[in-house]
Amino acid sequence: MNALKRKWQGSEILQSLAASSLVIFARVAGNLTTLVYTLLVVRLLTPAEFGAVSSLWSLSVLLVPLATLNLAPIAVQVVVKARQQGNDALAAGFIRFARIVALVGAPCVMLVFLALVWLRFPGVLDSALVGVLLLALSIAGMSQVQTGAAVGVALLAGAWLG
Repeated sequence: MNALKRKWQGSEILQSLAASSLVIFARVAGNLTTLVYTLLVVRLLTPAEFGAVSSLWSLSVLLVPLATLNLAPIAVQVVVKARQQGNDALAAGFIRFARIVALVGAPCVMLVFLALVWLRFPGVLDSALVGVLLLALSIAGMSQVQTGAAVGVALLAGAWLG
């Protein structure tokens, strides 16, 4: 067991593979959940309504990396490396920075989302204001989840590998 652990510790490729596999598993689970949600929505909405919902939903998902400055993938690399070098202060500082970026970036991106919806789908704001606002709020939630998941994977990988 110790020989295997030393082999994992010595290889950055194997460390990245271990950390990335957890992220991949989470994304696959999320995609399967999305598939179930999509099938339910298709049954309940007309084709035009489904098209509008899909466009708005896709736009909100596409804006999440902007809200986090796409720091989630970097978190695995930085936090694991810092923890392995015994620099917990650097790891904690990066985690704090990533959370602050998400807290500041999400409201800004939410405003961009609402402006884009207003420009592209002005009628939707009249007919489905609550849904659009919930999608805007989901940007904040998804940015926190994405950042938190990446940090969690990094801390787990660092604890398992270190």
